[in-house]
Amino acid sequence: VSTHARENIAFALFPTPERAYQYGVLHFDAVHERAYDIARAEYFFTEAHRLDPYHPYVMHQLARVAFLRGDMKTALWRVDKEIEMNSDPSPSSYYVRGLILGYMGRYEEAAGSYETYLTHDPSNWAAVNDYAWVLLKAERPQDAALATAAALENWPDNPWLLNTHAIALYEMN
Repeated sequence: VSTHARENIAFALFPTPERAYQYGVLHFDAVHERAYDIARAEYFFTEAHRLDPYHPYVMHQLARVAFLRGDMKTALWRVDKEIEMNSDPSPSSYYVRGLILGYMGRYEEAAGSYETYLTHDPSNWAAVNDYAWVLLKAERPQDAALATAAALENWPDNPWLLNTHAIALYEMN
């Protein structure tokens, strides 16, 4: 019996939001490369939401799916809903919100979301780099240079940070 068949049988017999959520994570988590299946992950996250519309982090995951599918309006609505209804939202929801807003061209709002995220994880070089990206797009190269310079203290050879820092310096003349 295949893994999918086992999941389908187990979920049909015991359809709980937690089981659906865990199966969704299994198929959406890059750690499980062989199990990665965005359509299957979306199905299980949708089932978790159907069974419990207030299940923690399910709207966050559905926002990520919508983002990957290029549906920014739905992604933003979902991540905002997660932040609104979860009494303890994951800081990652603010990171995802920053990405979504950045891709929508709403750079100042994106910067605010990254700032919220970075208060929880200030040494995440990828988040700092994405934050600097929206600062550059918002025509704030000095702020981008400051953010990347601080991150480069911990990651001095990081090519992404070095590139973004160089762009910020170039934009400042």
